[in-house]
Amino acid sequence: MIWVEILSRQHEVISRQRIDETTANATIRVGRAFDNDVVIDDAYIAPCHLVLARDQSTGWTVQDNGTVNGVFIENRGRNRKLASEPVAIADDSIIRIGKTLLRIRRIDLAVAAERALPVPVRHAWRWPVLFALAAIAIEMLSAWFGETGESKLSRYILTIITMLATTLVWSTVWSLVSRIFSGQAQFERHLFIALSGLLAMSALDEMIGASAFAFSSQWLVENQFIFNWLIAAIVLFFHLRVIGPAHLTLKAASVLLISSLAIATNMVGKSEAKSSGQTKYLRQLKPPMMRLIPAQTETAFFADAEKLKAKLNTARKEEKPDGGVFNFDFDD
Repeated sequence: MIWVEILSRQHEVISRQRIDETTANATIRVGRAFDNDVVIDDAYIAPCHLVLARDQSTGWTVQDNGTVNGVFIENRGRNRKLASEPVAIADDSIIRIGKTLLRIRRIDLAVAAERALPVPVRHAWRWPVLFALAAIAIEMLSAWFGETGESKLSRYILTIITMLATTLVWSTVWSLVSRIFSGQAQFERHLFIALSGLLAMSALDEMIGASAFAFSSQWLVENQFIFNWLIAAIVLFFHLRVIGPAHLTLKAASVLLISSLAIATNMVGKSEAKSSGQTKYLRQLKPPMMRLIPAQTETAFFADAEKLKAKLNTARKEEKPDGGVFNFDFDD
């Protein structure tokens, strides 16, 4: 007696069919026709696609029945197409015919030990809610620091709605992808990952803004996108990990490649903007007490102003080039 399993693309069991072996050399016919021992509704499978046979010396063999699409044996991610003669297969061999995966299981096959049920998690939504509140608090504080006029409640409400709506849509999309490819939506986990990324980016934005002001560092402001893309890569990797734990190395390499290409594209754009004279500055000024390097003295400030005034006076006396653009370097 054996079991013939039909598997999903993730090698999860979809269904099992029990087959009784009544002869020493039992054969099992698999195909789309209804006179087979195992009937599979797959348009890419022949009426009688393959024959499984038991051999006392070698166990089970599989033979292609002269089909158009053939029979393949999966081995470590590679597919080997069978010829017309019988080929011995192992107990864990996965057979692909058409778009269907098959596997044979003997009744005396050892199975893994029983898994312990996971301990029920109380307050499963606690961490997502806390992360959402923390991200909202950071954004509200940033918006408050950036106020230069009369405060408007609608601005804060719109920021909260935009953050929550974007996070929910992002998590929903990943849940749908997870449902399609793994059979489980796992919305809570995808939401937690999205909120973690949002909180990390919000905190990073404030930290870089404060550090750039404290140390008067233009480099941090200009290259913040590098850190943002690295966080995005981590978030994407964990979304993919939730969908399926297989091929983690390939998934990590893929997200790193995407983030590297995005960083390179941003660097090219930044270089072009810099060559055209565009400079990035802090969006918000911080309290003076947060500045850690000495401020420029009054004497040095007015000395630089006099140098700039001299340049402007000289440029005003020179003939303007065509187009009305002054041809001198303000950065000298």
